[in-house]
Amino acid sequence: MSHLFLYFRMKIIQMGPLSAVKQADDSPGSTSPQLYIPLKLGILLFLFTFLLFANTLDQYFLLDDFLHIGSAKYNTLPHTLLGYDTNLETKFFRPVSMFFFWVLGKLFGVNPVAYNVAVLFLFASAAVLATNLFYLLFQNLTVAAVFGFVFIAFPNHAEVIDWPCMHALWALSFYMATLNLFAYYRLSLRPGLYAFSLLMFLGAVLSKEEAFTLPVSLVLLDFFLYVSRNVKLRFSKRAVEHCAYFGLLALVLVITRSVFNTGIGYSSGEGVDYVSLYLQNIHILIIDLLQIYLQGWVYLIAPISPAILYQKHIILLVFITFAVMSIILARQRRLDVIALSYCILFVTVALLPALGTFRLFRLAHWSRFLYLPSVGACYIIAMLLGGMLVNGKSVLTRYGFFSVVMLLMVCLTKYYDRTWIRSQDLSEKVIQATVNELREYPQYSRVYVSGIPSEYGGVPCIGGAFKAAIGLYYDRNLVEASMDYLPEDNILVLERENYAPQDWRYVWLTWDTGAEAIRTERPIQPNQAEEPPLIYDFMDRRSQGTIEAANDLAQVYAPNTPYPIFMVNGSWSLLKLPPLDPKSSIQYCTVEMMLKNEEVEKDIARIFWVTENDLDYSGTKSIGFYVTSDGNFHEYRIPLYRNGLSLINPRIIRLAIRPSQKSGALFSVKKMTLEYY
Repeated sequence: MSHLFLYFRMKIIQMGPLSAVKQADDSPGSTSPQLYIPLKLGILLFLFTFLLFANTLDQYFLLDDFLHIGSAKYNTLPHTLLGYDTNLETKFFRPVSMFFFWVLGKLFGVNPVAYNVAVLFLFASAAVLATNLFYLLFQNLTVAAVFGFVFIAFPNHAEVIDWPCMHALWALSFYMATLNLFAYYRLSLRPGLYAFSLLMFLGAVLSKEEAFTLPVSLVLLDFFLYVSRNVKLRFSKRAVEHCAYFGLLALVLVITRSVFNTGIGYSSGEGVDYVSLYLQNIHILIIDLLQIYLQGWVYLIAPISPAILYQKHIILLVFITFAVMSIILARQRRLDVIALSYCILFVTVALLPALGTFRLFRLAHWSRFLYLPSVGACYIIAMLLGGMLVNGKSVLTRYGFFSVVMLLMVCLTKYYDRTWIRSQDLSEKVIQATVNELREYPQYSRVYVSGIPSEYGGVPCIGGAFKAAIGLYYDRNLVEASMDYLPEDNILVLERENYAPQDWRYVWLTWDTGAEAIRTERPIQPNQAEEPPLIYDFMDRRSQGTIEAANDLAQVYAPNTPYPIFMVNGSWSLLKLPPLDPKSSIQYCTVEMMLKNEEVEKDIARIFWVTENDLDYSGTKSIGFYVTSDGNFHEYRIPLYRNGLSLINPRIIRLAIRPSQKSGALFSVKKMTLEYY
């Protein structure tokens, strides 16, 4: 993104003076003759970023990083450009960030340094672009510089830095580039800047779903320029210009939902589109909106971890401090009410995508969801700190308070940073120990490791997806990219649906946290006897009596119909299939089923299971598969063994199908066939 900053400088120099901007010095409350921050400030922000996070350059990967590296390894360029992820069951339409990750994967493989350098470069670029916009809007270089350093050291950003999958970083960089270009266009009316802003806008919305709020942010920016700079323009012209952004967003949404059949927002492993699901329940939204919104502000202004003692007291102290600063600056008439209002509105808009996710995730990855809104929060903090720095009567007031606040931010950021890296160190130890243990196993092996902590100090570890076991070879949505750390002759050949079944070997390992070592529990031996498949025919009335509709799945009684028909009335509607007599691991479950849903051509169904020791239906014990929702019967052969939990504990006593999460869908099943090892 640094080339964008240089582009701004060249374009503004070519513009000459702008009549909409007053010429003045950088004294308190005045504007500046320049329309961009000095190059030396941008360089200082880059240096501060790399110095602050120098310890992250050689850090290891986390679970999501392995997923994206694995996607880069096996995905083709056409699929990448179209936004497809050929490995992940849950797809996201993020072609821009996926493309750059794909390029890094092809150039550097699984070298962590390359990805971490790219992360810091993007983070610093976003900081420079946000600082430049702050300076352009509020015309105070000192306060803009304060914002830049506050934004880089802000504790909420430690998670974004330590999770090199980079989607949020690309989205924010493009987001801020769009706002900068639009502001320069509005002040100069040069059409080239408007066209370039549209291109950056497209890059933002194709990087991550958080950027869907960008058209509204552009409207707010336009209104702010009208109020604060008296930038006048015909309403019809403004409307046409903004319609282009909303039109591009609408096109992306149509492609996302209709063409690629993916969720708008953050999706779970069960295929739940959290944002859409949440927004459909308007009454819940109204009830929870204020509480979640205020919670977001708490973690934006005072991002204190629950692991820290006296967290509530510290948060209260932070808010009291900022309230006192606001009163002091207001009495001195040094608080820009218009600028403060703009920042509050920016936070309000940017928080919207996080509301639905927070209701289901709670505090999990909350700081990552707050990365974009933190721009507005850091603007507010910078105005208060900058106001004290510029208007303080003594040197101690001017620089002492600012230095203390920055020191506290840096210390808290490094505390979070250290926690993340310790978790990543644990991931590296598990993988390297497994590498040493696996040298004797053949090429076609699937290895599952139990005993790995699901999180470390609030940070997800390599086993975060499965509390009981994690597949170190590709298995559904697990850590495929860790294969690259295994010896070449032991690397798993990725099995896809169109591959012939291989002679797989399965191994169960356990991680001993105290000894930091791997031990072999036992090989998982498939059943050597050629056991015939078990067939359940639900055209038979007696067999129909063995199935059970649950969780708002209602049976529809149709005359002269030999097979049972059900209607989905809830997002967790389940059809429990006949009880099983567990003998050995199930290799494949084949179901002949029908789904009729007029909203989509394809839907995501999911087959769950329960065991003798675990009677809860949960996403960890399940396999998802795509179904055709045309109202006709189709057979689906589901490789149940791809979830390692079914192999480690083969005592499955019942299966259940969730046909769809869309209310009104009709579903039926004619037959189920189980193939054992």
